[in-house]
Amino acid sequence: MSRWKQLPDSLDPQLRQLVVLLREHKDRSGLSIAALAARTGVSKSSWDRYLNGRVTPPKKAVELLAQACGTQPAPLVELRELAAAREGGGETQEAQGTQ
Repeated sequence: MSRWKQLPDSLDPQLRQLVVLLREHKDRSGLSIAALAARTGVSKSSWDRYLNGRVTPPKKAVELLAQACGTQPAPLVELRELAAAREGGGETQEAQGTQ
């Protein structure tokens, strides 16, 4: 299992829950960040931002992680939508792409 950075106390509770679940799925899959990036087409630096709670991951990245980890995307996508709505409903330009 990976040792993750502690998430900031100021992080929105729904985004925190999403990040924790994404981390758990990634860890259970045994994929490194590099392998996750290769399987999803999302850069390692983007995954670092998403999995450390610095940026809300775009819906497509959440779906791709679920696929790469062999899990159902719907619960993760739903939680992602709730977190994004609390941020103001829109995605930042960075979050829209899967760099």
